[in-house]
Amino acid sequence: AHTTASDALWAGCPVLTTPGETFAARVAGSLNHHLGLDEMNVADDAAFVAKAVALATDPAALSALRARVAERRRESDV
Repeated sequence: AHTTASDALWAGCPVLTTPGETFAARVAGSLNHHLGLDEMNVADDAAFVAKAVALATDPAALSALRARVAERRRESDV
């Protein structure tokens, strides 16, 4: 998740994740947190599917989220 999540966020692509227990399983969630995108860190598989479907079926919300990713990336040290 280190490089993949970092690369995706750098490219302006939101990263939806279910943070796990290990360091490696929490990296994407940490990146989201430091970018102010905590809503992209979900608790379980059901929440993951619900969030993914919600974004996939709402192009305006997804576009706004992508814009936030780009804005937060410019403002962040991440």
